[in-house]
Amino acid sequence: MVKFFITILKLTTFIAIILVSSQLIKWNGKSVSDQVKTSLSSVEGSAFIHDAKRSTTQLLEDAKEAVKKHPIRGTSIGFTHAEKKSASLNPNSRSEETEESITDQEKKELQALFLKPTTDSN
Repeated sequence: MVKFFITILKLTTFIAIILVSSQLIKWNGKSVSDQVKTSLSSVEGSAFIHDAKRSTTQLLEDAKEAVKKHPIRGTSIGFTHAEKKSASLNPNSRSEETEESITDQEKKELQALFLKPTTDSN
């Protein structure tokens, strides 16, 4: 346990030294931290990043549509979190499949079971 805390202390000290030195060391008139920020901002604005973002967004939308069209039965893969939440908040909303799968005879039997008075077996 003591070795764990010593390792954490060493790691924290190393990270602090790196952060402080990146602010103090100058490179081309700017600190290393500023150089990294400038480099990252130029990469974020590049056409490659925009193309990659656009294609991954389109791929994600296509995948969501495919899952909605062909949900896997018995799992929650076919639903997003918002759809699950809205379904749980609105008890009157049923899927068409549930409505069709219960026949009138089954509905009458279930109603009879619910309305049947329960007798105490004592």
